[in-house]
Amino acid sequence: MGGSQPACVHLTKLIDPEECAARYQSYRRTQSHERDDDPLSYTSDVSTVIRSQINATFWASSARPDPTISDFAMATTYGTVIVAESQSSWSFDRIQTFKNEDFDASSEVLAVDWLDTNILLNGCRDGTVRLWDARTCGPSGTSWRVKHQSCINHVRRLDANRLVVAGLERRMATYDLRYIRPKDEFTNAVTRPYVEFPGYRNKELNGIAVGFDVCGDLVAGGTDEGGLQLFDGMSGREVMVGVGRDIRKKLGGPARCLRFVETDEGRDGKKMFVAGVRGVEEWAW
Repeated sequence: MGGSQPACVHLTKLIDPEECAARYQSYRRTQSHERDDDPLSYTSDVSTVIRSQINATFWASSARPDPTISDFAMATTYGTVIVAESQSSWSFDRIQTFKNEDFDASSEVLAVDWLDTNILLNGCRDGTVRLWDARTCGPSGTSWRVKHQSCINHVRRLDANRLVVAGLERRMATYDLRYIRPKDEFTNAVTRPYVEFPGYRNKELNGIAVGFDVCGDLVAGGTDEGGLQLFDGMSGREVMVGVGRDIRKKLGGPARCLRFVETDEGRDGKKMFVAGVRGVEEWAW
């Protein structure tokens, strides 16, 4: 904000896992003073910077869940942008804007996720979740399926039919697309949630600035009080986070990033890593 240059996207590819393991073993064999001069890197030496042709703010991104296609969807102030790779070159492929029935409403997209390899979930500032078939352009490929109770900060896929939406004013809910009636053109009514999360405590802080992640039926979210909450996506009940004295421990500031990691250890083969003011921490539940 306030910059004189258009927003840009930095793209860097991770190295092959086998090469990564070899680098790590070599790094461990070096002396400590040599490590400081040559830090371990898990990325390739090739990176790309592409700049938008429109003066937009980028809020969130999501990689297409298709290993054969290198595409990213990006939520921006003007809609959703697809960043695509073609012949080892990256570019802004196309932008999809969402026409609002309310003239005064904002078309800004604040959150994005893939429902499948082609359908995008677009969480908008006006509280709507728009579904877009990324193979199309124009209004023919879009539909409005959910009207949330507040501005949307996060939207994530739970499975092929369910999605979880988090916003301001302590509003978080899951919606099942199978039970949502076709939109009535003459109403702006809020969609009835499939499951609500009454314990969600993010009241005022724009949730884009705090972490959010989903793994199976587990939903994790940072709060404006500097805490971390974990919920059962099926029931909406809060799961206790922490062990012993660490239960309900504060982070000392917003959790900038939350990630579930699949592992051979931990509960149900999952661990939770939290990036906050103290660095990266591992949490239990």
